[in-house]
Amino acid sequence: MLRSFALAACLVALPVMAPAKERPILWGYGNKACPEFAVAYDGWKKGDDAATGELLRYRDWLAGFVSALSLATGEAVLHGTDLEPFMGDVRKQCDQQHNTDFFNATMAVIRALSLLK
Repeated sequence: MLRSFALAACLVALPVMAPAKERPILWGYGNKACPEFAVAYDGWKKGDDAATGELLRYRDWLAGFVSALSLATGEAVLHGTDLEPFMGDVRKQCDQQHNTDFFNATMAVIRALSLLK
């Protein structure tokens, strides 16, 4: 519990510690374009082993991101949804915003879930 609180405090403090003119950097699979995620997701649905491996990397990034966001905000940002159905929702969002990246598609779904509370 104490470790979770310390992590959340660090995550909340990060924007304060960053220089004012520096844009935040997004690391990892959040930077990947929606069409790349769509290929991995669709290949996983078809049972393609290489696509499944790639999809697991998206899932790992998503699990870390959602966990950190939940700790930083103090609420379960997925509102009871498991990662697999959530990834399906992100896949649908990517169809609607194919020119965006995985991070922004993920955030759009999280915002939509927040409205459903």
